[in-house]
Amino acid sequence: MLGRRHDFDPEDRGALWAWDTIEEARMVSTIYDSMQVFLTFVAVTTLALGGVGVMNIMLVSVAERTREIGVKRRRRGKRHRILMEFFLEAIVLTFVSGLAA
Repeated sequence: MLGRRHDFDPEDRGALWAWDTIEEARMVSTIYDSMQVFLTFVAVTTLALGGVGVMNIMLVSVAERTREIGVKRRRRGKRHRILMEFFLEAIVLTFVSGLAA
């Protein structure tokens, strides 16, 4: 009836605008899902890069302190104790760096 009265094709779905809440809800849901996937990807990438950074810090720390490790072993230091010192040092460095950022 509106098509005949206002002179447009009654079968043209684009001729009249109508608010479709279900279509809008689907669109918003799709946008939120896309953002969640993107932010998850960013979070995983950030954690991976942080892990690589900590690994490099540990590697450099051990490489620079090989002599210190040798002295500790020579003084009958237990392997577990020496590894625990490096592990705790890495945790403290990571925590302090996280607070500084």
